[in-house]
Amino acid sequence: MTCLAVMSACAPHCNSEIIDKHLLPWVLLACEDDVPNVRIAGAKTMGDLLPNLDKTLGSSKVRPLLTKMLKDTDVDVCYFSSQSLLKCP
Repeated sequence: MTCLAVMSACAPHCNSEIIDKHLLPWVLLACEDDVPNVRIAGAKTMGDLLPNLDKTLGSSKVRPLLTKMLKDTDVDVCYFSSQSLLKCP
């Protein structure tokens, strides 16, 4: 979860290519973790990555995952996924 916090802090300073190649794969994994708190952190971090992420990647990789997370058994995962989904193209 510390790594996700660092990614959130770095995201505004990274271009789309850096986010896609180096940050997004880890955040995607976090969003599918077994631990709800990790999924929450992943959803929050995803929202921080979206403003600088290529729009096609947002539509093809991120939107489907966040939509799936809306059906999570943890209500906080659902909430933070919905908040990030608002930022998704």
